[in-house]
Amino acid sequence: MKSVALKLLMLIAPLALCAAQQAGAQSGAAYPTKSIKLIIPFAPGGGSDFFGRVMATKLSARLGQPVVVENHGGAGGSVGAELAAKAPPDGYTILLVSNSFSVSAAVSKPSYDPIGDFVPIIRLVDTSMVVGAHPSVPAKDLKGLVAYATANPGKLSFGSSGLGGIAHLATEDFLVATGTKMVHIPYKGTGPANTALLAGEIQINIGDTGAVAELVRAGKVKALAIGGKARSKLLPSVPTSAESGYPDMKLDIWYGLLAPRGTPKAIIDRLNTELNVVLKMSDIVEAYQGRFGTPAGGSSAEFGGNVKHDLDLWKRFIARTGLKVN
Repeated sequence: MKSVALKLLMLIAPLALCAAQQAGAQSGAAYPTKSIKLIIPFAPGGGSDFFGRVMATKLSARLGQPVVVENHGGAGGSVGAELAAKAPPDGYTILLVSNSFSVSAAVSKPSYDPIGDFVPIIRLVDTSMVVGAHPSVPAKDLKGLVAYATANPGKLSFGSSGLGGIAHLATEDFLVATGTKMVHIPYKGTGPANTALLAGEIQINIGDTGAVAELVRAGKVKALAIGGKARSKLLPSVPTSAESGYPDMKLDIWYGLLAPRGTPKAIIDRLNTELNVVLKMSDIVEAYQGRFGTPAGGSSAEFGGNVKHDLDLWKRFIARTGLKVN
């Protein structure tokens, strides 16, 4: 009898261990056991890169495993998003997105479903964009820009962080509202677009405020307007778009994190919990505010609602204007 019992135990033990391991993985208790890849779908130098890297350092400390940043710029963020969508849904690949993620999906047909192929984790930070102009542009504010662009249709060129991204569509929305025309030149991120602005390759660039602010302070770029409900304390002389007479101009940005579809809920919940702690840390708050950002946080479901809201908003814009993005 003892030998039979021993044999049964030997058969059952591996099965029990396997079941326990699977339960641990589903509960998130054993997660993470290795490094986590954070895909940032833009080139270094922009807001997504800054906010992502600052967050990654703190999240690494909370989880006890490295969070390794990989930049994959191109197509308004779609290149990086496609890589993330195809990654194993095991919690070891996460994607940082801005509202460009919703915009890109609204204006094109990416290989991934922006809603169905991802699981929202958290809204990371809220910030704004600024309308930057090369010093050669004879305008001091948005009204001056509109007047010059109206008198010189197609003479000005504007850059963006990518074809079909939020900077592109925000500018197109402004051009439609004002009846003006400019030539669009896309880049693989805010950093490259700002480099082109400094070189005079483009005359206008709507980019995230943090990436443009130092150029403005140095007198290398003129800031014609900034997003937000009130003027920034870090750029107090720059009027808001509402003050400038364009209250509907879309100059707000959010950043958040997604995971591939099928990532266990327990892992999403673990990441959400840890990140809500991270976003309340005083040094994170200080770092984000220094880059014109406000830590957000909240639930996974709330962030999922943000993504869908902006997707629907820009789909309506495309339907109304017939804008083509080639």
